[in-house]
Amino acid sequence: MGARARRYAAAVMLATAAARARASGGADVVDDSEVETPGHCHLEAWATDLPAGGSLYNLAPACTPKRTPWLEIDGFLTHYDPVRGQASKAIGFGPKINLRPAASGLGIGIEGSIAIDASRGKPAYVTAMVPFTLPIGPRWIVNANIGTQYVRGVHGLGITAGTQAVYQPPKGPELMIETFVVGGGPIGQQAHLRWTVDRGRIDLDLMASRYPDGVSRHAMTLGLTIRR
Repeated sequence: MGARARRYAAAVMLATAAARARASGGADVVDDSEVETPGHCHLEAWATDLPAGGSLYNLAPACTPKRTPWLEIDGFLTHYDPVRGQASKAIGFGPKINLRPAASGLGIGIEGSIAIDASRGKPAYVTAMVPFTLPIGPRWIVNANIGTQYVRGVHGLGITAGTQAVYQPPKGPELMIETFVVGGGPIGQQAHLRWTVDRGRIDLDLMASRYPDGVSRHAMTLGLTIRR
């Protein structure tokens, strides 16, 4: 991988991590329209293993105040360690607003984020997204996203989009399958199993994906979300 490709991978992987920090309480790329339960917070922690020893680590706290039950305030800290080249760190935040709850039949939200390159102290990227959630019967949910992102020094405004199908069985892990495109990269896919324990307060995630950063052909992710 050349220097330009490595810079592209680092920037897109970090920008994708911003979206994943908000997505459905875990490391999915496609988000739902809903916010955290008012008066509660959660902390997401996940790690992605990339080919030939590359890795991505993410910590992402989020809260929804009781006084603003339609607003979720998110933060994230991301560390991307490529196989070759310099490691990248980003810190950022972004609000998520629920415009229409999924319980009404079609959930609609709006969200955005801005990240700072921790080593340079300059803006790294900005994202904006509109997520939709459509419940289908008692077991299925379909989520869809459309948005844009700007990555400093890599490309101008780029389209981000994706769809996700969620199956919630009466027992056993939740299954999520999604396909997405981030910026100018190839179409990516991800399959996700989620076990929810401790009376709904802890999620354990296992994911397998292709092209999560627009470059890597495959990746594995382990995630943990704690709600309080």
